This record gives sequence, structure tokens and C-alpha cells, in this order.
Amino acid sequence: MSKDSFWFKHDSNAKDDLKLLKIKKIYTHWGIGIYWEVIECLRNEPNYRYSINESDLQFLCEDLLRCKDFSKFKTWFKDCLNIIPEPLFNCDQNYFWSDSLNKRMREWEILKTNGIKGGRPKKPERKPSRKPRSKPERKPEAYPLDKIRLDLIDKKEIKEEYIDCFSEWLIYKQERKETYKSDKSILICYKHLLNLSNNNPGIAKLIIDQSMANNWAGLFEFKGQVKNDKSNIQIESKRVKLENYEFNK
Repeated sequence: MSKDSFWFKHDSNAKDDLKLLKIKKIYTHWGIGIYWEVIECLRNEPNYRYSINESDLQFLCEDLLRCKDFSKFKTWFKDCLNIIPEPLFNCDQNYFWSDSLNKRMREWEILKTNGIKGGRPKKPERKPSRKPRSKPERKPEAYPLDKIRLDLIDKKEIKEEYIDCFSEWLIYKQERKETYKSDKSILICYKHLLNLSNNNPGIAKLIIDQSMANNWAGLFEFKGQVKNDKSNIQIESKRVKLENYEFNK
């Protein structure tokens, strides 16, 4: 027997139906129980109908419903056919049925045809949610040294004698993936270098070499130089210039 043969729609307030209340008053709870067992039998029959032949009714009573008193069952059945204002069962010359059950089962069959079993709404198929395309993470854009030369030198923002050592610092920052993102941030770094070096390109070169040698992320005062000792600064500056001259020779 298929799975859907065991189900039919049943209202929770059916006990308050006027027709069933009349049956209950005449036959007590026995009449209500027999009614629902007959409905269950009709549900499992083709076209939800059952033969009205007396031998078939007796089989329904004694074998299917396990009711020993067939005469009482026949009386109950006739009352169900004739109860006012509307009979619990309808019949023709061959079969009887329940209009209420047939109505519910027609609704269920329509739903079943549409692919909804058990009379229950089919859960809507969820379309796989499209994840918004995540924008690729943009890496900090390296600041081209040629652009620095064109933009900042032409504007006289960076002195020409500083461009070589300061370019080395910018390349070093690019390799560390810590590039400056704007002219403003580059100029702030450049002015910081000027302050640390007392506007001396040679000391600026030493400061940058010091940070690069120690793998520092920033620029700091040169440790091998006394800040206020101008003579030492001049000597160191001349030494750096001499090294650069011999290197470029």
C-alpha cells in the first residue's frame, strides 16, 4: 500500500460539527468512533466509495470495524444518511460516500498532481545564493621613482642632491611592501630626513644606510654622529662625497 493511503485531512474542531453532535447524542461516543472508522475505510477505497450492498455493509461492520452488532450499525448508518440539515453520507443505488471527504481528497489530488505530496506545501527550492564577487585585494602601488623625479624635483620639493639617497630609501620601502601612497607622505618622510641630518646630504645618506642595515622600518638619528658637532658632520660629509666620487669614477 502506498504511503499516501494513510493520510487524509481532518479538522481539529470536527467534534463540534452539528451533525456529529446529533450522532453523539443518540449513539454516544460509539457513534462518533464508528463514523471516523468508516471515513478511514472510505479513504482507502477506489474513488473513496464503498458498496451499499447489505453483505458488503455487514463485512464492513463485522470484519473491518470489528463491530458485533450489525443491526445497531445499520440503524446508525441510516441515521447518517438521513440526518438533518445535511447527511453525513450520501449514496446512490450501489455506493455510499462522504462529500466532505471527497472534497478534501480532490484538493489533495490537485496538490499531488503539482508535485506536492501529503497535501503539504512543498518547500520552495532554494537557489544557491551567489556570493558577491570579492574584489581582488589591491596591493599598495609602488611609487615610481621616475614620477618622483618628474613631479617633486620639478616642483623643487626635493633637492637634487638628496634624490639619489632618498631614492634608495624608497626602493628599500618598496621591497618591504611598505610603499608610500602619495606625494604628501613622501614629502613628510623627506622633511623628517632633513631634520635628522641637519640638511646635510652626507648625513642623510648615513641615516638611510643605518636604517637599511638594521632592517628598520623608519629613519632615525645617526648613532655614530653627535648631533651638534658640526665639525664631525662636515668631516663625515666629505668622506661620503669622496666615496661617491671614487665609486662613480
